[in-house]
Amino acid sequence: MVQTDEQIKEWERGKNTLADGWDMEVLKEGIRKERLELSDGNVIRFSTENCFAEKMPFIKIENGDTLSEKREDAIIQINPQSTTIQMLIHLSQDIGNPPLNEWKDTIVSDLKKIGKRTENFRMEKLKYMDYICYEVSDQNIWTYNITFRMHKYERKIMGNYNCLKSDNRTWGLLLEALLHENHSKL
Repeated sequence: MVQTDEQIKEWERGKNTLADGWDMEVLKEGIRKERLELSDGNVIRFSTENCFAEKMPFIKIENGDTLSEKREDAIIQINPQSTTIQMLIHLSQDIGNPPLNEWKDTIVSDLKKIGKRTENFRMEKLKYMDYICYEVSDQNIWTYNITFRMHKYERKIMGNYNCLKSDNRTWGLLLEALLHENHSKL
């Protein structure tokens, strides 16, 4: 996808104003309205799709030239303009329920095996979902990741949202708000 200089500048302006005085509740309210207006007048739009046989809600960022792939067992949403990726996976078997610290250690170990570094972990437990926020390095590129697992659907649904580490207080905060709103629809 080719972006014009003006499109890139517009998204940079939007990214920079996303966190201007906003908190998680302001972001979630915009997501519920499927329209989040930034202080500079730019708008981020959202839509919800029900996925898999369980009708799991999946709220997607709909701005710009979004790339999307939907299969029977997964949905991937890539937004090149915001450099965000949203992924939801339906597994064939139950993923179990190890304690959050044990799950975190598994993530660290698995990523280390493929040469990636992890740091700055934060974990949260919700009624139907657990998630872990962390940063991952792949050589010189750092990403901010939110990996989650669902409790409501026989522990067969998990996913990952991510953006660039440098965007964790803007797009990362918005991705976490999306996750909370998905959870509220369960």
